[in-house]
Amino acid sequence: MLLDYFLEGIRSERLFYRHLAKEDATENYLSWFDDCQVKEFIEGSSRFNKKKHLEDYIAEHNQKQDSILIGIFNLENKHIGNLKFGPIDFHLKSAWLGILIGNDHDRSRGYGGEAINFLCKFFSRINIFDTCFLGVNKKNLLAINSYKRNKFKIDREENDSFIMVRRN
Repeated sequence: MLLDYFLEGIRSERLFYRHLAKEDATENYLSWFDDCQVKEFIEGSSRFNKKKHLEDYIAEHNQKQDSILIGIFNLENKHIGNLKFGPIDFHLKSAWLGILIGNDHDRSRGYGGEAINFLCKFFSRINIFDTCFLGVNKKNLLAINSYKRNKFKIDREENDSFIMVRRN
């Protein structure tokens, strides 16, 4: 099971990663969904208006065999974001990626790029997947440029979004 890799957690240069637990559904985490950028660019963000909704979301992902929800923590153990890989196609060795750096003051510091690079390489090294896809709103220019800096290329357009791909 994918969670096994993240029970103790792993770390990159500036960040620590572990699977999320019900206890991580804090007021801080919930406050991320009040942010205008999160509301505009994170699909489904409006459903997270109570801690119970976050707890249910975490529990749902911890039950899935083809998905993993990983918390991103700074080295002071502050929860600053999440990465979701899923669904994962184990046969094709590919996964869909979603990322959220929660608070505005934690964005544009390179945390997202560090997390994406580290975890994509990690999953490739342990032979889970080596291709990542993501969808990004065409208006989210900061995210698009960040993904391009982190080896993603635009694969195609769908409605108001770009589908981007990274192959390790």
